[in-house]
Amino acid sequence: MKKVVVGMSGGVDSSVAALLLQQQGYQVIGAMMKLSDPLPSETVKRATCCSLEDASDARRVCAQLNIPFYVFNTKAEFQKEVIASFVEEYLNGKTPNPCVRCNDKIKFEYFYKKARELGADFIATGHYVRKIWDETQQSWKLLKALDLQKDQSYFLFTITQEELAHTIFPVGHLTKSEVRAIAEQHGLKTSNKAESQEICFVPNQEHGSFIDRYQGEPKSTKGFFVDESGKPLGEHQGIHYYTVGQRRGTHVAAGEKLYVKLIDVASKNIILAKDESLYTNYLTATDVRWLKPCISGTTVTAKIRYGHEGSIAQLEFQSPEQLRVVFDKPQRAITAGQVVVFYQGEELVGGGWIV
Repeated sequence: MKKVVVGMSGGVDSSVAALLLQQQGYQVIGAMMKLSDPLPSETVKRATCCSLEDASDARRVCAQLNIPFYVFNTKAEFQKEVIASFVEEYLNGKTPNPCVRCNDKIKFEYFYKKARELGADFIATGHYVRKIWDETQQSWKLLKALDLQKDQSYFLFTITQEELAHTIFPVGHLTKSEVRAIAEQHGLKTSNKAESQEICFVPNQEHGSFIDRYQGEPKSTKGFFVDESGKPLGEHQGIHYYTVGQRRGTHVAAGEKLYVKLIDVASKNIILAKDESLYTNYLTATDVRWLKPCISGTTVTAKIRYGHEGSIAQLEFQSPEQLRVVFDKPQRAITAGQVVVFYQGEELVGGGWIV
């Protein structure tokens, strides 16, 4: 009997993943990663993952399924690889994606290592993605979920072939409503649990004040809002409070709608401009990872953020790990620190970090 360790989040998706694998005849172990200390309940207005309630729910689901439940203490790794990186990126004028970093360093690399120590053949998660074996290429393909509204392939472009070979995605071929129905049918406690939202370690998406608290003695990043000609428009509270494309929170009375176009770390100035100035038809990405190797001139559909619908683009390699992405149509608010991910049809082929 093959042994699989399921990453339990305390949500309905991982709960059903564990149930389905048990039904398929696997020896199932549930495991939750303790990433950080839970946020005080009075500071949290919206549901987040990794709460005390989540841990309790994961444990109870494992008890319902009569499978072992482990907690892996990954606080030190999460602090180093995710939180510290998140803070540093914002202080350098970028807008990081901690969920991608967490999947890369914690939820696959570290979790896979811990599962192997338990003698597991596979790990499994509740991610909405699919994988198939490509006989021609002799490698695994990662595909979008059938439920495109829930597809999470964008967050997984860093996964390696070895990790993919030893990972199962039991709910990737299901819709969210089907997953909930399965959970309800089997009486799982998480069947009607609300979706987790926002960044798990930042209360209410208030990343600026979180970074101030994290630093202890905050390094001042205050400066001025300026227009494209350099004319001062008012003082801002720190570059780490803002991101490209943002309008809310600038509090600049300029008689017209102005958005963050550029964050100048050296001068600490934030350049504001009209919406039409936020469009450009190219970007540069570095630390590029590939599930399917591509060459210069390859045409892909590129997504510049999770909610982006994707746009046709061509790849131009500048080095093995850095490339220029040229879009057929200009894209709004391309943001340093975010990730760009490449698809060919429903197949995820690679991605990298926007610089």
